[in-house]
Amino acid sequence: IFPTIMIVLRQIWTALSDDTKTKVSEIIRNLFKKASRLVKTKVSQLYACRVLSADSCPENIELLTNLFLTTESVMIKRDIILTMFNWRNDAWLSDLRSQFRAFPPPLRRAFIIGSFALGDEGSHWRQYNKGGFSDFEKLVQSWAAAKSQQQPGKAWQVPL
Repeated sequence: IFPTIMIVLRQIWTALSDDTKTKVSEIIRNLFKKASRLVKTKVSQLYACRVLSADSCPENIELLTNLFLTTESVMIKRDIILTMFNWRNDAWLSDLRSQFRAFPPPLRRAFIIGSFALGDEGSHWRQYNKGGFSDFEKLVQSWAAAKSQQQPGKAWQVPL
């Protein structure tokens, strides 16, 4: 039932008051900090992270960064990369560049999308690395390029 509650929270997030959003984020962070049984499964962690992705605050950045470093779940790591893109956390994304070649395919695709938050640095990175992109990764890059041109700046968000 916990994932369902997280899905509903994410869907109604914009209708919540700022105080409620802050409290919800705090409660979810505490579930992780206390290693609650509610976030023991990877599925529950994934949906909890998706709720936290709606609130770009330093505490959420810290929690997601620590989770990225400790989880073995590719799905959670993928969502964290896309969250950092949505938050335009270019310093965090830039730090991942050196790990790209070792990433499994879902993380590689998420990072290709995330590289569009890096401006010129991302453009140079894509130009340098595109020879090593698979055909599907090239398609992802083209899609992300078209989206970023349609909605320049911080307007384009990848739905989670």
